[in-house]
Amino acid sequence: MTKEKSSALTVSEAGRLGGTKTSERHGVAHYRTIGQKGGAKTRELYGQDHFRKAGQKGGAATADRLGRAHYRKIGLQGGRAAAAKRKAKVGPGGV
Repeated sequence: MTKEKSSALTVSEAGRLGGTKTSERHGVAHYRTIGQKGGAKTRELYGQDHFRKAGQKGGAATADRLGRAHYRKIGLQGGRAAAAKRKAKVGPGGV
């Protein structure tokens, strides 16, 4: 008995192809616009506090998974990046 190859796409493949096609047609601005609309609607339905609670849950999950060392590492990276940005803005020799 031989298996016939199915030409039907899986749900995952169809979603990926649809997303690729949408991206080609509309570009990044399209995704930014629909994201902003979705965020505005969510804020309208659930209130601003919803986002704060979601952020806290995500932060707690990340802390449990990665620990304090992770936050120390990304804090140092952010501090270095900010210092480099300030230095580039001021220019060499502080001018």
